[in-house]
Amino acid sequence: MAEYWKVVGGTETGGIVVRVGRDLKSSPFGERLTTDAIVKEIELAGGRLNYELVKGGGPETGWVSTSISGKELCVKAAAPTEAGGAS
Repeated sequence: MAEYWKVVGGTETGGIVVRVGRDLKSSPFGERLTTDAIVKEIELAGGRLNYELVKGGGPETGWVSTSISGKELCVKAAAPTEAGGAS
């Protein structure tokens, strides 16, 4: 069963940094994953989330941190409703 996450960080900066690879030193995308975006988990490793964008703005796929310095950037969320459902 797929896990979904909601971006809760980056409210002051227009979203959170997305990187090409898992490593924190990998290249960042020029675009941020927007606050309130919903993503589908592909892989979770050491506080790093490889995702596929479901709803919201930002790169279609990439790696983000789920938290930084004790502050949550992404939290687990319910699966989004299908087309035609309540939103």
